[in-house]
Amino acid sequence: LQKYKLQKPLAFFESAASDIEACLATIKAMCRFQVRQEKRSESAFRQLHRDLMGAPDGPSDHGGLMHSVFAFLSPGACNVIFLEALLDANFFDLAREVLEVEIEREQEESIKGGAASASSSSLAKCVEVVLKVAREYFDSASSCRDGVWHNARHCLGLVPLDDVEVEDEEDVSEAPTPNMLEAIRKQWQRALRREQQLIEAVEMLDALGLDPLPVQIRQAKQPLAIISRAIKEAPSMLRKHDELLRLGRLLGLTARDDQHRITELITRALVLASDSVFSR
Repeated sequence: LQKYKLQKPLAFFESAASDIEACLATIKAMCRFQVRQEKRSESAFRQLHRDLMGAPDGPSDHGGLMHSVFAFLSPGACNVIFLEALLDANFFDLAREVLEVEIEREQEESIKGGAASASSSSLAKCVEVVLKVAREYFDSASSCRDGVWHNARHCLGLVPLDDVEVEDEEDVSEAPTPNMLEAIRKQWQRALRREQQLIEAVEMLDALGLDPLPVQIRQAKQPLAIISRAIKEAPSMLRKHDELLRLGRLLGLTARDDQHRITELITRALVLASDSVFSR
């Protein structure tokens, strides 16, 4: 712990099992210390992982904290904290390794028939962390050319996304199933796809020269107004009816009525454009 500028009395470790939150806070403090370093390296984070979860290396080695004093904690809980630190430090390849470990763990549990509910699954919590950090990067970007914008893309790319969109399903957050990994996977698909669609929508608007602020697109209460602005400021889009409809879907206007309203906006703009030509 001294390596990470942490000091704990011996009594803390003797009674650690009675205060799980304090133990997790200690792990988080170790991770945040590494994130705050001016010169960060992959090797330093790998060493941090060994200090946290490394197995004993010989009879005189007690291993990492998880083996020596925090053996009552689940490895998944530690990995969730470690994963967030990796994402904050932009070590996406290492983050992918952590996710692969959790996917493998979930698969093993599922085969044994002892999978946890989605609310207690460390894999599900890891995906929640990925989504949270991706949203933070997205919302803090000044444009889709900002460095943090690419970080948001990297985060979302860590979790596999199905080619076919997941339809709305009943909540499976608590009900165990024979294949909990599949149930959890279906839960995160919709959230991931929504983030990917927002990214595509912002990039489409940027290509039109509208220079959108990403967080404003996320927070827009009237997405139809964004479509209307695109038509007014980029009239060439009137010849690309399908692209405008797709932009609407990316902004969440997927209902038939919403798509019909977009078509009405396009039709009205085309009529006005024709009137303008004839009046010359």
